[in-house]
Amino acid sequence: MVFSKVLGYSVFAVALGTMAASQCFGSAIQLSFDENGNGTYQDTGTPTQNGYSNLTGTLVSELIADPYCTSTLVSCVGGTVLAYKLPAMVISGPVDVGDLGQTVGLADSTPSDVIFFTTSSGVNDGGLDANLMVFYSADTGGGALADTGLPSNAGTFIDAVDENLFGSFQWLPDGPTYPTGNEYDGTSAEAPEPASISLLGAGLLLLGFSARKLRLHARS
Repeated sequence: MVFSKVLGYSVFAVALGTMAASQCFGSAIQLSFDENGNGTYQDTGTPTQNGYSNLTGTLVSELIADPYCTSTLVSCVGGTVLAYKLPAMVISGPVDVGDLGQTVGLADSTPSDVIFFTTSSGVNDGGLDANLMVFYSADTGGGALADTGLPSNAGTFIDAVDENLFGSFQWLPDGPTYPTGNEYDGTSAEAPEPASISLLGAGLLLLGFSARKLRLHARS
């Protein structure tokens, strides 16, 4: 167990309240990932779990039985869910990802996504004992691997971070970005492709240019 690499801060609901843990022992990780099992990692210390051995590399993902099904705290979504194998042990517990415009720090009854740091046996005790990151999306019809729906208690979580206009989010549990702190950069499958954004921008510019020409023509 690598105690020097820790999530640093985890938000999870228990009964009517929430609990948060913050720890940092000098080593940090950075993960970039999406809802289809694609991801990369960086680690300031050499990974020693889940088959990782390099400071940077590709995140390994797999479809596993929902770990929440083994938990006595909540009901699970059932079936298989998208899980990323972590290069470092982190604090277990779920994290709420809100939609654009939600209020970070308040209970979010309709989260967009939930990230659950756990193990295949569903550990959820806030300890430094999670080696998997499960990605749940509320969108059950989107076609992405994470589009399984959310655990039944997801509406009781505290909003930890919100998606931006493009469907992405950056969660910084320790405050600073990597390599000073842990960093989690997630991308929603519904985010527009860069090419689409460029085409949209070009289209808006063309419309603006055409409208200007029409105004000039009317004045003449």
